[in-house]
Amino acid sequence: MFINCPHCRGLIATDPATDLPPPRCPRCAAQLDAGQPAEPSQQAHDMRGPDAAAIDAARSGVAAAIEDAFGPARDAHAALLAQPAVSVASLLRTGSDVAAEGDAPPPDAAAPIAADAAPHPAASSEAAVASAAADAPARSDAVESPADPPPPSRRGGKPAPSFARARRIAADAPAGRRWVMPAAIVGLAVLLGVQWLLADRARLAADPAWRPVVARTCALLRCSLPPWREPAAFALLERDVRPHPQRADTLRITASFRNNATWPQAWPEVVLTLSDVDGRPLGTRAFAPAEYLGQAPENALVDSGAGAVIRMDVREPGRGAVAFMFDFR
Repeated sequence: MFINCPHCRGLIATDPATDLPPPRCPRCAAQLDAGQPAEPSQQAHDMRGPDAAAIDAARSGVAAAIEDAFGPARDAHAALLAQPAVSVASLLRTGSDVAAEGDAPPPDAAAPIAADAAPHPAASSEAAVASAAADAPARSDAVESPADPPPPSRRGGKPAPSFARARRIAADAPAGRRWVMPAAIVGLAVLLGVQWLLADRARLAADPAWRPVVARTCALLRCSLPPWREPAAFALLERDVRPHPQRADTLRITASFRNNATWPQAWPEVVLTLSDVDGRPLGTRAFAPAEYLGQAPENALVDSGAGAVIRMDVREPGRGAVAFMFDFR
């Protein structure tokens, strides 16, 4: 049989032989009245059939099994409830509280006073909770507030365009690295220009605008420069045609010229043309520098502003030649 505990309303198994409950409730450990039989009455117990003893024995076995299975857990739960409540204030102790505890007297000296003045566990728990609630606002002020989160991105987390990333990388790069690419481009451009000057220096040297640049470049790189050639810059200063003093039918022609060009140029060829009274040419001949100078010149170039005297002996063309003309080429 089973009865209900008047204290915790738990189900309690009675003794199969006497039909009496145990002295204390196995669940709440409260005192039970063991002198009174459990309901139903003894008369009802005697009116049970012949299988009542077997049924009571089975019930007793079930009650014993339940007690063996849940008895230790119930006892542990009851012991946990019997312990005093932990103060929340003790969990929120600050550094000043710990330092104050270090200055407190030893536990042995304060034990008698604490034992005499210790309140009821329930009252102490309520007081601890109340003090913790009162100290919570003050201690919450001491807690450092978290750092402000960074402002959200204007683009909502979308990656920046490629030109913006390239500009940002260029801005973050060191100053020395920023000039590497422009310096390399300038260096390659200069190298290409020098190569073009060297490859086409013959044509560029014949141009008055480019010749100074080509001349300075060849002076630095020690390259050969074609001489300046401007035959029109040679100016005839004076001329004279006389019969040869020693040979008949021979004319001696003397003249002088000067180089008016800006740069030195090679010795020219002197072209002599004889013409009649109507200006028609009767004969033409070109004289090399060795012929009109009498020997090969010492310098291959005629400096700017320098001059020379030429002398040539030619056969007299006849009485029809009345005029002669000099030209340089």
